[in-house]
Amino acid sequence: FPGRSREFTVDFDAKAIGLAFDELRILSDDHEFPELRVPLRANYLGEPKVRVTPNPIDFGYVAQGRQGLKNVQVANVGTGVAPVTVESIEFSDPATQDFAFAEAFVGPRTLAPLTTDTTALIPLELRYTPRSTAKHTMELVVKTSAGEVRVPMLGNAETPPKLVFNPTAIDLGDVPLGTTNLATLTLSNEGGAALNVALKWGGANPNTDLFTTPIVVPAIAGGSFVEVQVGFTAT
Repeated sequence: FPGRSREFTVDFDAKAIGLAFDELRILSDDHEFPELRVPLRANYLGEPKVRVTPNPIDFGYVAQGRQGLKNVQVANVGTGVAPVTVESIEFSDPATQDFAFAEAFVGPRTLAPLTTDTTALIPLELRYTPRSTAKHTMELVVKTSAGEVRVPMLGNAETPPKLVFNPTAIDLGDVPLGTTNLATLTLSNEGGAALNVALKWGGANPNTDLFTTPIVVPAIAGGSFVEVQVGFTAT
């Protein structure tokens, strides 16, 4: 009716990075202007996405009064060319005495996507200096133009990791040519903090017929264990 209006929404679903053009035609029974044309224009830059590495930030076991260090990176791993502005980086509890920045972040800082600029990174050095014999938790809060990112931080000054392995010696016996013998080695962490283990063959000329599965052992949480297959294939 005369003097009234109606609203409607036009959506834009980007299919590719860059400019998009179109035209909206409004047809009516208006005798003077039966067709109105409204130009449409959009520029899709992509979607920014902030990633903090590592996530979570685990300092593992650090004795009371000692200091642990972690290098952390903040990057834009979004699509296209859409930048993101990092406004602030802080701890969820600014009054913490157990966690600290080596250097405070000074913002804001705009990051291009890593696909367009591999140097667009914010490096951080975080320090964990436990003031008490306990397990400590915190969050690293990264506030950006694309929203807020919270990364868990963990530190343990209560119970160190403790490795127990079984058996204490492995005898794979006689192995005929072309066959393989296996034995299971169990690595247990009887401590509280995560245990980091690396496997390495000893001796000046280790035998290349020996192998382990897996080659890389993941961190073993307190109270848990990992089984490693130690094998020998006679070649």
